[in-house]
Amino acid sequence: MIDQSIEKDFEDELIAGEKLLWADKPRGGVLFKKADWFQIPLTLIFTGVSIAIFTAVHRTDKNSGFQWYILFFVIAGFYELVGRFFYDSWRKANISYAITGLRVIIRHGLFSKTYKSIYISDINELNTKPKPDGSGTIIFGPDIVVYWIRRMPRTDFPPKFELITNMQEVYNLLLTLKEESTNGQPRPHLS
Repeated sequence: MIDQSIEKDFEDELIAGEKLLWADKPRGGVLFKKADWFQIPLTLIFTGVSIAIFTAVHRTDKNSGFQWYILFFVIAGFYELVGRFFYDSWRKANISYAITGLRVIIRHGLFSKTYKSIYISDINELNTKPKPDGSGTIIFGPDIVVYWIRRMPRTDFPPKFELITNMQEVYNLLLTLKEESTNGQPRPHLS
């Protein structure tokens, strides 16, 4: 059963006769990643040093414009330390994913809604990042780490279904639809 609020996100995007087979949102909330074990302590040091320099400059020369340049680094440090987690949570709250018999659709956008659509027959590579609880991420293309090594520096990362529940079921559905699209079988998922 598809949540009606999520289904409503895609009703204007569907082609005539196309119907949703699956739709969901990423798991919300603050999520720590493996890289945070390194990034958080480093950011604490960076922010602490920035605050110390800002305080020292402010005490010695209150009319110096230099202290305001240092303030930028203090603000950047606080964003990296705390703000990025709130931004990521807010960003995930504004994403929806859908699969139809023809396409994979991703709806995202903080201020305006944007849709990204990939025909299932055009998907060349699927990668998964499963979690022990059955949730996970499906990447429609090369994994980001591999992608960065092969094509440095790129910003057009492959689309993905990030932190979805029942990742394996969704992955199996995509494999079935991909198989049907390559075998030329009729698509029974259209009304």
